[in-house]
Amino acid sequence: MNVATSTAFAEDAVKRRHWESFKLDLGVDPGPLDGVVSALDAFLMPAAAATRNEADPNGVEG
Repeated sequence: MNVATSTAFAEDAVKRRHWESFKLDLGVDPGPLDGVVSALDAFLMPAAAATRNEADPNGVEG
């Protein structure tokens, strides 16, 4: 499991404070950290898993 898309990361108080500060700089509200982390996980992890299962484009296995 990727640490950055884990529930523990999303629930960490320090990470939440950083997220709230970051949102102020954005000028838009992308939502709470746990929702963004969940969306990123759903979007990124299938692609990451697929790349782990594909052969290397240079023909190197492993």
